[in-house]
Amino acid sequence: MRNPRRCLFFILLTAVFWVMGCSLDYKEGEEGTELEESVPDLVFKNFVHTAVNGQKMVFQLEAERAQMYNRKKTTVLTKVRFVEYDDAGAVAIDGRAGSAVYHTDTENADLSGGVYGYSTADKVSFSAASLFWKKDDRLLQSKGNEVVRIEKDDGSYIEGRHFTIDAARKTLTFTAAVHGRYVYEKEETDNQ
Repeated sequence: MRNPRRCLFFILLTAVFWVMGCSLDYKEGEEGTELEESVPDLVFKNFVHTAVNGQKMVFQLEAERAQMYNRKKTTVLTKVRFVEYDDAGAVAIDGRAGSAVYHTDTENADLSGGVYGYSTADKVSFSAASLFWKKDDRLLQSKGNEVVRIEKDDGSYIEGRHFTIDAARKTLTFTAAVHGRYVYEKEETDNQ
């Protein structure tokens, strides 16, 4: 028969070693989570995403690098180029940005690092340091007090701060420091 005192001693000794081995400092565990969130789940070089409707290309996004973070629900893109196509398949809008963060849960996007775009149909370009696209409201907005410039091929331009394009209502607004130039071209008429 075993000695009850000896069994109790081994149980207590095991419990002491177990308690000494446990840590109540959970910051070490948090650091692992932070590291996990900072490491992308997937990394692509020369990334291309193409949206097609039937047989027609609708939109194409290219990036030198794409990093996908599933836990954060974001994709970080660098050296971005985006092209939207019209119904005939011709380029409607061609643009670029230094970087973009695409939020996969909301489909919102932060564009930064110098944003530039050109609308072939409207013969208009736009430029800004950064812009934010809010998909649900279909809004393209400037961030903070940054200047946005819109310029037509004829030299007319408007620029200002607190810029918003409401794609649903087809409106464009600036609410601060707005100025520009309008080039008026008189139409020639035939005198017969």
